[in-house]
Amino acid sequence: MNKDLNLFDTIKLGSRYINAKLFGKRVPLIVSWALTYRCNHKCVYCNLWKKEEKELTTQQVFGIIDELNLSGTQYISFTGGEPLVREDIGSIINYALSKNIKVRVNSNGSLVNEKIDSLKGIDKLNISLNGPEEIHDSISGKGSFKQAITAVETAQKNGIKVAFITVLSRININSLDFVLLKAKQYGVKVNFQPVTREILGTQVENTVIPDKEQYQRAINMLQNIKKLNSGLISNTLPGLNYLSLYPKGKAIKCASGWLSCRIEPDGSMVHCSRKPENSTNCTIESVGKAFSNLHDKVCENCWCSTRVELNMQWSYGKFNFLSGFKSTFTTEPDKYCDYGIKNGEIKAG
Repeated sequence: MNKDLNLFDTIKLGSRYINAKLFGKRVPLIVSWALTYRCNHKCVYCNLWKKEEKELTTQQVFGIIDELNLSGTQYISFTGGEPLVREDIGSIINYALSKNIKVRVNSNGSLVNEKIDSLKGIDKLNISLNGPEEIHDSISGKGSFKQAITAVETAQKNGIKVAFITVLSRININSLDFVLLKAKQYGVKVNFQPVTREILGTQVENTVIPDKEQYQRAINMLQNIKKLNSGLISNTLPGLNYLSLYPKGKAIKCASGWLSCRIEPDGSMVHCSRKPENSTNCTIESVGKAFSNLHDKVCENCWCSTRVELNMQWSYGKFNFLSGFKSTFTTEPDKYCDYGIKNGEIKAG
């Protein structure tokens, strides 16, 4: 199993970052692609499933993948909604893989058993895990915890790399130790990020935003564990430091339009799901044109942790640029994964 970026990937990442940073050459290196807003779970902080968005056909998806490949894309992260609800998900994944593009899939885990053959060959499967069964089910629906755990076990039995994504909310803010212990049990990493300030897909204030003191205690715990243990938490320490500013962030330049972008279910290319303006539809204009139309952004409301990692480097350059990529694309704990966890308890200073 590949535990890290290989030398060839590292050289490509480095050269394309340098070309963008020093010479102004834009390349959609990392693409987040919401294939659908449909979802079989109804998480309390998300209303995307209510949006009736036109979806691309299989052939339209293939066409955009062809253009992304020619533009230099190395990673596509298929998300939603729940991307596995698409009947053609296997064909889409295989087509991207055939172009030597690394593929990640974000999923609630409910359809992994059914679609396991479609997932073989992907770089990583990100499974949502938000706490013990009663907590997780209260967020995503009854039975969703067991589905997530079964998905992890099924994926690992089939040689598919797995990671957890945990959204910090008022509901689970005191359950992070459970998530970390589950990560240790299954030998995976966890990516932590705060719940969005508005319910996803709306402008309505989120009612599950954590109490400020609770949130700070949780982030402090994660920061302390990260200092002891580089193997369980995929966020970098600078990334966690930035997330500690929530809910009021600090101005940070956006790497979207330079190194990354998001594609919506109808083919529109945007900076991210929170910044839909200046969109260009890739079925009308070329991918290159759509990417060049993403104007420079400075954002104070960026809480998607993987974007934060990339944007911090792009904005400040205060830590080795590869650490941001590695926090996103490395999937397995290193040899120090026991540090900070002893006898089944979290030890964090």
